Amino acid sequence: MTRTAEVELERRAERARARIDSESLTFEPTALDAQVLYADPEPYLYQTPALTLIHGDFDDHHHGRLDAMLAGHARLEPLRRVYGRWIQIPLMLGQSINAALKHWCHRLGLAAGQVRRPLRALAANQRAEIDADLNAAFAAVHCAPRG
Repeated sequence: MTRTAEVELERRAERARARIDSESLTFEPTALDAQVLYADPEPYLYQTPALTLIHGDFDDHHHGRLDAMLAGHARLEPLRRVYGRWIQIPLMLGQSINAALKHWCHRLGLAAGQVRRPLRALAANQRAEIDADLNAAFAAVHCAPRG
């Protein structure tokens, strides 16, 4: 890839990151008077059998525990960042996300299989990077106190 192409790709990624940041959801408690529930994308990627935060957020919402719901939403931020880096930004840039998505699912014990041709599996260095990101994010989420 030429240096010009690299610079353009980085510009696009920066715009995509800015778009994600500007679209991040922030709640004002008074705005929750209406029956509104925000669900993160791909909730199965954010949960493990030992930690079902998406279910917990729904339950908190359903029972009017809005502070707990907001705390649960905030607690998922490390996973949303990994999702942005490996899924959302590449998708916005027109890149294939299949290998990263399948690897993430595999890490959670979900049957995802291998990507099919012409797509390629993650390279060893990419697997190491996403594994490090996932390890750090899940460690942060599991250690964070529940609201």
